[in-house]
Amino acid sequence: MADAAEKLKRSIVEGRAMHGYLICGADSNAAEELMLECAALLLFGNENTDTLSLSPDFFSLDGTVRIDDIREIRREVNKTTFSSANRVVLIKNAHLLNDFSINAMLKMLEEPPEGTYFFLSGIEQRIIPTIRSRCMIIRLGSGSLEETAAVLRRKGADALKASEYAAMANADRETALKLYEDESFRKLRENALKALIVALSGKLPFQFAKDIGKNRTSALYCVVFMLNACHDMLCFKSDTSLNELMTAPDFAEALRELSERFTFSSISGIIKALTDACERLSSNAGITPILDRMIVELNGIAQI
Repeated sequence: MADAAEKLKRSIVEGRAMHGYLICGADSNAAEELMLECAALLLFGNENTDTLSLSPDFFSLDGTVRIDDIREIRREVNKTTFSSANRVVLIKNAHLLNDFSINAMLKMLEEPPEGTYFFLSGIEQRIIPTIRSRCMIIRLGSGSLEETAAVLRRKGADALKASEYAAMANADRETALKLYEDESFRKLRENALKALIVALSGKLPFQFAKDIGKNRTSALYCVVFMLNACHDMLCFKSDTSLNELMTAPDFAEALRELSERFTFSSISGIIKALTDACERLSSNAGITPILDRMIVELNGIAQI
């Protein structure tokens, strides 16, 4: 939507740009145009994209890119910039990245060099959570949030609840339906977010880990809900809300307070601890020990 695009551009002009953005929407051309305009703002201070391709600080790739090209960009972004204080990397169709390219991208997104900004576009739900969680998501047009809300309305949800559950599920239809239909699942999400806030407040909610330690699927859902809440913290940290609804509007005040306490780097560390837990939970390792380790890591970040 135009409003989201304008808010994004304003955050760049005002010096509040994030290191990573994922721009999604039905119109891929609109997403690409917005990425180019943002790149021009960061490199030239205006939206004129005519000379972007001539800038040595601008890199544009497609999701079908070879791993060698990603590695080359990793080397380049760690060098001194040429004509600008910033450097911009654009990746279209990020949902087409293969496993090797994804791993290389994650390394750049986890520890982006100063002054380097990443803009990705593609089909949101086909981009893996570890990439999505490291980017601020900008949805243009009638994207997946609206479509998921429409599914809930057809199931009988009123317009407000449909929008809320779609946002809480980060547009995932299966999750949104479970939130709408299953009170115990809504309670699971609530407990997960409470545990995240407690851990980041300097305490150790091991009882939470024990309570869900027998169900791997529930544990995975909990960590994903926590990752969604980190996206809200990033929105607050950049002093803007670029989505129509936050993923955790019911915990907005607590997440806002945490965003004021933690740096962007610390929030990135929180996201890494959570994504590492997701990867471990996808194996056959013990559930409770994985969650306990995650809680200790989160608590450690809170103590810094």
